[in-house]
Amino acid sequence: MRKFFVAALSLAAFSTGWGQTPEYFPLKPGTQKIFWATINQNTSVGGGTAMSVTHHGRNTEEVVGQAKVYDKPAVLVRTTRRDSIAGRPIEEAGYSYKTENYYQTRPQGVFLLANFNLPADTGRQKPDSTRYEPSLQILKLPADSSASWKVGTMRMQGILVDLSAQVAGVEDVEVPAGSYKNCLKVKGRSASISGSLQGAQKLSMNVTGGEFASTSWYAPGVGLVKQEVTTRFVMSSPNLPPEMSAEVTFQQNIVLTKVGKASKEEKKETKK
Repeated sequence: MRKFFVAALSLAAFSTGWGQTPEYFPLKPGTQKIFWATINQNTSVGGGTAMSVTHHGRNTEEVVGQAKVYDKPAVLVRTTRRDSIAGRPIEEAGYSYKTENYYQTRPQGVFLLANFNLPADTGRQKPDSTRYEPSLQILKLPADSSASWKVGTMRMQGILVDLSAQVAGVEDVEVPAGSYKNCLKVKGRSASISGSLQGAQKLSMNVTGGEFASTSWYAPGVGLVKQEVTTRFVMSSPNLPPEMSAEVTFQQNIVLTKVGKASKEEKKETKK
């Protein structure tokens, strides 16, 4: 489930040469951004709390540059995530993986074409890699105060999330990386959530309801600097009694901590 957040929270825009990059997304190949993430996960079964846990992670995002995915021109952005173990430094992460996201700018907006989840230790492609047809519209251009649009249907591990978004104004934001003025504030919300998840012992859980809501802040000349996301799933199984229905809620906050340049190895272009 955590892999979804890397894909969902890397929804930034980059030029592919078809148009000009909006000032809120001026990232160039070789740029590296580091985010600190906090995820609170709460699970209840039959109305009672079954699990409550907090994870911390460090997301390192590199703009690799021009690439192709499924024979289409795009910009490749690679994110490496390391989750901390309680009481240990982040360098001793117990879970680490990479995600590759492919974006494309068109006259009507910025789109996510595909993403690939890659284990950081082996680099092999995971089976839940996703190709979006139609592509997800991450941003409507021009990105002004009246912009609203349908993002599309995001897929994650058997769950379908139908998303829409709108610009909610401009705000000043302060994060560990600095203070940023006139940040574009974008709100996202789900119209519907459906699908199923494969649980322990091959138990299938059907998603019968839930919600996805996000607020993102993009600074001029920098891009994404802060994001807050809440995802809630209501699930049941035909193999379990109704009183065993479950509800899972994820609350994830990320803040920008550093902007710099990636190493030469990190800037190597990857083509699919």
